[in-house]
Amino acid sequence: MKPFLCLLLSVFVINHTGLASEARPNILLVMVDDMGFSDLGCYGGEIDTPNMDKLAANGVRFSQFYNTAKCHSSRVSLMSGRWCRQAGDESLRRAVIIPEVLAPVGYFTAMTGKWHLQKEPTDFGFQRYFGHLSGATNYYRGDKTFRLNGKPWTVPDQGFYTTVANVDHAIGFLSEARAEKKPWFLYVAFNAPHAPLQPMEQDYNKYLGRYDVGWDTIRAARVAKQKQIGILPPSLEASSRPEHVREWGKLTPERKSWESKRMAAYAGLIDRVDQEMGRLIADLEKANDLANTVILFVSDNGACPYDRGKPEPNSEPFRAETGWSDSTGWAWARNSPFRYYKQNQFEGGISLVPIIAGGEIKTRSPIHLLFSSDRGLRDGEWKIVSFQSQPWELYHIPTDRTELHNVAGEHPKILQRMVKLWHEMSANVLLATAKENKPVATEAAAHANREWTKYDLPLNAGEPKRQKGKGKAKAGN
Repeated sequence: MKPFLCLLLSVFVINHTGLASEARPNILLVMVDDMGFSDLGCYGGEIDTPNMDKLAANGVRFSQFYNTAKCHSSRVSLMSGRWCRQAGDESLRRAVIIPEVLAPVGYFTAMTGKWHLQKEPTDFGFQRYFGHLSGATNYYRGDKTFRLNGKPWTVPDQGFYTTVANVDHAIGFLSEARAEKKPWFLYVAFNAPHAPLQPMEQDYNKYLGRYDVGWDTIRAARVAKQKQIGILPPSLEASSRPEHVREWGKLTPERKSWESKRMAAYAGLIDRVDQEMGRLIADLEKANDLANTVILFVSDNGACPYDRGKPEPNSEPFRAETGWSDSTGWAWARNSPFRYYKQNQFEGGISLVPIIAGGEIKTRSPIHLLFSSDRGLRDGEWKIVSFQSQPWELYHIPTDRTELHNVAGEHPKILQRMVKLWHEMSANVLLATAKENKPVATEAAAHANREWTKYDLPLNAGEPKRQKGKGKAKAGN
């Protein structure tokens, strides 16, 4: 489903002209990886996120804010303000990114966390960097791509946890910025909650047993809360459980136990992000920076459904040698109330100043969506979507936010106009290949993915295979 970007924007210095203050504002940009639309408490979730909820209460929450449904492409667009392919994809060869603009005008620029693009952050205007260049990493062991200010950095054998280390270094970089008396731009790109699901032990234990009720119950509770707090209108029709997700009550006891523990591990990752955000915000308060800091919190895509690892129900996720993978059923619940997931271009898988200042955006350019064979285009009230290059579907978003009623047959002219526009933008703006721009199929097939959870496969009751050394980074996506 299209990555629906959860964005919190907490702005402390605003007037009618937009962002303004006597001093240039500091900017804190935070990105999480693979977070579901409803995972935070302020978006309907049951996970404890008091620090993010407080930011939301004092800022602006967006319920329709798009990303590109994938890790690297959202990062390219976020940093450059261009479509990913238009910017040169991971190379950024056709773009200038935020720190390259801010550093020359006196900003201290720093980053911690996941890069997932070519070269290194210090090659693109970041004066300080700590983190990993890979698309995903072991939370306890890290990988060989860790860097500190452009030089290789060896992960300690003991006492290391990626989410905590990101904020440790972020606070250190901010102290340098203050010593130089410069406004700063800090980009914190958490690896969490991307798989492997490796929470800290205390964070995992906190949620053990909480998800025994299953994904049907959790999703229903999240949708109800979303309507109660105003993220969704009371009349919204939530999508039903798809055929590829099994009803919780029909799972075996062994599968229920395994799935419950996987969601507990995931919740622990989100909880830790919130705790570390609280520590970072406390540092801003202590230094009297908070009143002049713009804070943005985003996710690179929606919940990840790809169940790529071998089940390890008898292992402990807080050990470095354990690498639990994502769960399709929980991804469906985490993206409440939408359909599908990361990579797909439906809502839930995937211009600001007027909104922040209390106004509205009356018109905007079409939003073009493309990753691999998944396509989409949002133009005003209408949106077209193609699942893995299957026939185009058409949805009227104001009355069908969860994309349950395909009206392509009822509005052929609107569909034809938008399909034509999608192809024109794909070829002329994104510079997509001929293969990526070919027409979609004329016959529909069942929506399926070989990496979605298969509930009839036996669970591995054995112990996980022990890895030697620090291991290699897993492929990010």
